[in-house]
Amino acid sequence: MQIPEFQKIIESGLEKQLLSLIPNHSIAKAYTWASLPPGKLFRPLLAAAIYLNHSEGNTEEFNQLNSNASKMAAFLELHHSYTLVHDDMPCMDDDDFRRGKASTHKQFGEWQALLVGDGLLGASWRLVSQINHPALLSFFKYSTWTLGPKGLLQGQVLDLSEEMTLSFENLILTHKLKTARLIQTALVGGYAISDNPNFKMAKAYHKLGEALGVSFQLLDDLTELTEELGEHEQAVNPWLWASIKSTETLINYLEQVKELAPSDADLLQEVLAHYFGTIRGKVEAHRGSIIAKLSEEQLRPVESLLKILSHAK
Repeated sequence: MQIPEFQKIIESGLEKQLLSLIPNHSIAKAYTWASLPPGKLFRPLLAAAIYLNHSEGNTEEFNQLNSNASKMAAFLELHHSYTLVHDDMPCMDDDDFRRGKASTHKQFGEWQALLVGDGLLGASWRLVSQINHPALLSFFKYSTWTLGPKGLLQGQVLDLSEEMTLSFENLILTHKLKTARLIQTALVGGYAISDNPNFKMAKAYHKLGEALGVSFQLLDDLTELTEELGEHEQAVNPWLWASIKSTETLINYLEQVKELAPSDADLLQEVLAHYFGTIRGKVEAHRGSIIAKLSEEQLRPVESLLKILSHAK
């Protein structure tokens, strides 16, 4: 299946799940504004790829209101959306735009955005509670750890306090917590609702998720060099103050992704190839502006590895 086609199926399921959870009230417009249309659905796609690789399920399950698959995908995206709503607020990153339109707080107001973020957080956990699977409790314990005060939220603390800039090690720790934890949750979550999950394989996906999450964030930081950065973005972007270490570390983590991603998981390989291909295209399209901030020697190995990964089978 083509990834864009699968994205549409997941998006349709996401809309169904969201509308079933929000109130019949004017605030509903703010919920849909914050969540729809979604971004690239990278995390739900990862969960879907793992689920379908380990079960007899099919893609249409992701468009069915009562399916575990649809609820898991929507949980991941709504949880991600809540973090973005809060992240954009003036007390945090203070961003006026998100996904090509006004941020939720700019469109509806600050208290509305705060409550919409809270509501999306609650709705995401409501979806988890509705999943019918023997491994649900184990996944719940895992995900409340990855996304809680010792996980994703602590990553946000390190980011906003700018403790992440005290050392490159702090920066990588921040990426592991703030970005990788939700990606790990996606991979483990997709596996947890499959036919016969076991601890050994779940641990393997947890490890893959960390490598993929750090790679994802370092690549995101790299592509940010094509944009005009605010004061906070400049302070925390490692390519502006540790470009050589960033290059070496990114190559290392990309190699780990290549090694850890199961070669027989066809849909996962397609999702990763689609993602890395998109990033590679953006890097190539804006090569000049990136080179203005980095050196040819730093960018070339990253491009070479992205070329390999974007054609993964």
